[in-house]
Amino acid sequence: MKTFHFHTRLGSGLTLVAGTASFYGVTEEKPVDLGSQPVDSADFATDLDSDAYNYFYTVLRIESYDAGSGRAPVDGRNIMLLSVFKSEDKNVCIGERETIANTFCFSRFASIDSQLVVSIAASDRDMGIMYGMRDNFISARGTLSEVIRRAPNGRETNSYSMFNYLSNLLYYCVSDPETYNGFTGLSTSEAASSGTFQSFLHMTSHPWNKVQDIYDLISDKTQIYTPSLPDMYTAKQRQIWNPAPNQWTLTVKVNDSGAQNFLIAGPGYIAFDKNDRAWLTNNVTQGSPNSASNCVVLNADGSPAPFSPVFGGGLLGGGFGVTANAAGSRIFFGNFGWGPKQYNPETGSISVISCDGATLSPSNGYTQATSRVQGLIFDGQGNLWITSWGTQNPMAPVPNTIYDFPDKNSAIVVYLNYDGKKAPKPEQVLTYEFRTRRDKKPSPFHCPFDVAIDSQGHAFVANAGATEDDTPSSVYKLRLNFDNPDKPYIECMASWTASGYEGFRQINVNSKDEVFVASFVKKSVLKFDNDLTDPPRCVNHNIGGPWGITFDKDDTMYVANFFPIGDEPPAEGELDARGVYCVTVIQDDDPKTAKIMTLPTGGAPVTLANGFGVYGSGMPPSYQPLTRLTGTGVDRVGNLWALNNWKPSAMVDFGHPFEPNPAGDGVVIFIGAARPNPRA
Repeated sequence: MKTFHFHTRLGSGLTLVAGTASFYGVTEEKPVDLGSQPVDSADFATDLDSDAYNYFYTVLRIESYDAGSGRAPVDGRNIMLLSVFKSEDKNVCIGERETIANTFCFSRFASIDSQLVVSIAASDRDMGIMYGMRDNFISARGTLSEVIRRAPNGRETNSYSMFNYLSNLLYYCVSDPETYNGFTGLSTSEAASSGTFQSFLHMTSHPWNKVQDIYDLISDKTQIYTPSLPDMYTAKQRQIWNPAPNQWTLTVKVNDSGAQNFLIAGPGYIAFDKNDRAWLTNNVTQGSPNSASNCVVLNADGSPAPFSPVFGGGLLGGGFGVTANAAGSRIFFGNFGWGPKQYNPETGSISVISCDGATLSPSNGYTQATSRVQGLIFDGQGNLWITSWGTQNPMAPVPNTIYDFPDKNSAIVVYLNYDGKKAPKPEQVLTYEFRTRRDKKPSPFHCPFDVAIDSQGHAFVANAGATEDDTPSSVYKLRLNFDNPDKPYIECMASWTASGYEGFRQINVNSKDEVFVASFVKKSVLKFDNDLTDPPRCVNHNIGGPWGITFDKDDTMYVANFFPIGDEPPAEGELDARGVYCVTVIQDDDPKTAKIMTLPTGGAPVTLANGFGVYGSGMPPSYQPLTRLTGTGVDRVGNLWALNNWKPSAMVDFGHPFEPNPAGDGVVIFIGAARPNPRA
């Protein structure tokens, strides 16, 4: 047994007088009740078997408190504080901030029943991820994290102010019955009877519920924990920005690659390995229009892995191509190339890196049958599907200069039963070339962008297409045909062709094997049946230049928008567009539910990890911490990682008199925003 010491630290002027503390050991199936004890002071202790469980939590139900004028009962209000701690912890703090951080970070594995019993059930692996994310806000000892206090959070986003505002809301639920009744009443009828914990837990899964009404509950009150949302902006800034949030989410922004001279720049897509690390394609060298020769690896809490960034193995201008093998032991990158021709590969390649950061591919990568590579993915049989972008025309919005390399035909390439240890053998490589609508000849201009695999092993390819009339945007359904085992080939089962150029981006399938494609030009998502027979349904509400499409375990769709919603020109002296950059969330396959998740400024200019402004020295400031997104990923505990691929300025996109500086600056993590993806 081990003695754990607990310290109740409420906000200014509040002291715990009496309550009941309940203790639990965390297991994957259900928590183990380790008993309860009455508490009559702010500090108390208990003995727990630290060898039996790696993680514990305590729930402190407040019964009476002192607000400076003597003992005050809670009078039927259900006010509960939550703290999660490890077996090696000795001192554990309990208060408003700890409760908010723990409620949000552990929300996808937490519940409360009709008897007001709080349950947290998760594996040690999942607990470790959530615990690390919680420490980005506050530790078990009650120490406020530098991550949330400093750039790229701090005053650069509203994350710190949001965290403090929610803590203030809980403070006033304790000290002010009117606030308590208002808050629990604005949530669900269940929350009104179950109290503060249920109300905040409901907020995590329904972040758009009564946002303004809840904000108004305490916006005029003294903010105990600061900075808080109501005092986030100066008087001049309040004329431009509304301190009320768009939704109730906690976020952490990360921008440290692990090396200040090789910053995160233009991350395009994300994959998770067996150690729950996030691997990011790094498209551009920060501050330039040139291809980067590295990738970025982040730990599960968003901090850089010890060996990040990774160089070599042919990495060059990784765009949308990154995936892990089934075991999560090797990461595969597709190299697309970018910028001036000296930074663009004549032939794209595949890079292979082990999960410990060792490069396994040669210095120019594996180039068998590939042109410039965008998306890639493994099917259930260990076959690597690769989209091979044929034309050397660079993608918009860069100038339409043509690299003086020969075009190749656009194709889908498959490396059969591929482990990445060495180059694929000739008999392992299959190719399917896309043909023009008119003369049925192979063409460079189909521009395959992404590939997805359904539950039956069929591959769906999204071709961006070109402005040429003969190669409009298209979707193909393919499969591997092994009728003759000695001569397998890629068979086209169905296809659909748009009426013109729609600039298709990511393609994905949900659990029903329905097919979804991001139409960048039409600012919509197209939904197809699995056979591509019926005309697609178009979803365009609250969507702006969609690029990435991700589904969580509930088939909730997360759309990464490259363009803002309500694009407005920059203000005087700025480069940023005034639109809202966001992730669109669509639940239950119902376009009417389309809501947006965004990350507003906290009033301070956005900076890179080296302290410079995102547009460079002497340039106008940027106030957009969430910018042009190309992809999102859901980790195994439900955190949604959104990738800042491109800066918000239209001038930077399409050329301006200053040095081109297009690449986005980091990753925004929406804490517990999705149903967990155990395959991540």
